[in-house]
Amino acid sequence: EFMPHLAAGAGAVLVGTDWWGLSQSDVPLAVQLPQDVAKAPLLTDKLVQAAVQPIALTRAVRGKLLKHPWLQLGSKPLVDPASPLGYYGNSLGGIMGTTAVSLHPDVHRAVMNVAGAVWSTLMNRSSDFGPFLDIFEGTQPDRVAQQQLFALLQTMWDLSDPANFADHVLKDPFPGAPTDRRALWPVAWGDAQVANIASGTLQRVAQAPLLAPAIEAWVGAETVTTLPHAGSAFVQWDPKRGVYPPG
Repeated sequence: EFMPHLAAGAGAVLVGTDWWGLSQSDVPLAVQLPQDVAKAPLLTDKLVQAAVQPIALTRAVRGKLLKHPWLQLGSKPLVDPASPLGYYGNSLGGIMGTTAVSLHPDVHRAVMNVAGAVWSTLMNRSSDFGPFLDIFEGTQPDRVAQQQLFALLQTMWDLSDPANFADHVLKDPFPGAPTDRRALWPVAWGDAQVANIASGTLQRVAQAPLLAPAIEAWVGAETVTTLPHAGSAFVQWDPKRGVYPPG
């Protein structure tokens, strides 16, 4: 229910598409992977496509789809193709959003909420991973072997992992991308789905500063203490759910 209010307040038109590879329709395949990890590329290769689909979607909406009834109010188009294009993503949309924004030549402003990087680090630190871990236990009961397997699988995630694209959001934009792009990465402290260690990793790659006051300092992170801050940044916010356990 939050997104319509956000759109109305911003005077924005929201469009979206599935994250191929990690959408509801991909669950049957994802459940098979703990039993047969050789099928992992069937999922990770789809994520590569998912990262570029927002480009096709937004260009269609700002072009050939302008006259579609869904994007009309009376006889007038809802979308102004000359208006700045922004990105907003939460959770998976925050994680994969970093990759998608880095690749998108038209996005000037972006919010990647509760984002992280390095899928092999994220997976079994997420409360969402519980059912998949139960299946892993049946085929790989040894916890050390599990971690070795997750690390090896990272080579497949690497094709779209935000750890390999975050530096292209701001510091080293791809050719044709906006050079004045700004991005905000809010991080929920003690997040049970996206581990904070993965958010700190993402910050070091993206090289956006951390807004003060921070709940916990990140090693190597530049901290901005002067507010308001007009540039890009990571910001830690406390949902008051306690701290994560030691280790």
